[in-house]
Amino acid sequence: MANSCLDHNRDVNRYYRLDLGEPPRVRLLGFMHFEGGERRWQIAPDHWHIILPDHAGTLQLGTRIIQFQGGSVLLLPPRAAVRLSFDDPSLSGHWYSLFALPGGITCPVAVATLSDLGLEYHWWRDRFTFLTTWSHITDAHRAPHVWSLLWRIARPAEEVRQHPYLKMAESLMRENMSKPFRIDALCEELHISQSHLNRLFREEYGVGPKRFLLDMRVSRAVNLLRATTKPLKEIAAAVGIPDMQQFNKTLRQSVGLSPTSIRHSADSHADYSIATPEAGLLPEDRPTYGLKVSLKDAKPRS
Repeated sequence: MANSCLDHNRDVNRYYRLDLGEPPRVRLLGFMHFEGGERRWQIAPDHWHIILPDHAGTLQLGTRIIQFQGGSVLLLPPRAAVRLSFDDPSLSGHWYSLFALPGGITCPVAVATLSDLGLEYHWWRDRFTFLTTWSHITDAHRAPHVWSLLWRIARPAEEVRQHPYLKMAESLMRENMSKPFRIDALCEELHISQSHLNRLFREEYGVGPKRFLLDMRVSRAVNLLRATTKPLKEIAAAVGIPDMQQFNKTLRQSVGLSPTSIRHSADSHADYSIATPEAGLLPEDRPTYGLKVSLKDAKPRS
């Protein structure tokens, strides 16, 4: 069982299955302070966030609410709707890193949403300070340090707490991503009702299975656009959106950029979570798949 800062968090703390066989691709690493001590945002499909808070506060991740203490580590998964607040608004400073993981699973481990570093926290905080102080240190240099921190809080993959129906559903989605895929057919395969599967997905990820599948396709498309020179048409077919007009529209709605722009910006430090039209929206307020949405239409909750 992963270390937890508060005992009553055991029922809401979750594990995620990560591949740590190679260093992550660090997009951003630095220090942030929230005005008012609170921020809401939507994590992009291809990014993970790791946060080292100096002080106590509350994390709302989908439908889960987790109390944390200063000196802990928060791991926020792709696609999640996040609300992060601090008990004292004037003490909302925290270190963070935004990173992507290599494709495939070569060395799976389990990492919890909430982990406790104890006395080691100050060492890691100083390390993050050093990594942001020197201008000659690049994101490639920072990657081994983020990798080491993830290994520090990792546990054996068998400890992943996830409902077996979700594991089977995700596996079928991944295996059949390039084909037409119906959620009702998935439920028949699993012998589960759509309402039950929808509830499981929303409890675990904050989105329903249809949106989860779409985000999975978008994440795979973005990875292929960045890491390969495959033609756009081939990538669109590989992720199950063979209609090029629909493929372009889907990426624009989900990422805020066209497929060509994503490919050309592969080496940039763009924060796609900021460009996402759903930025700051809770799951029930996200745009419906297939509808045209612009940034001005996305209004975060107050």
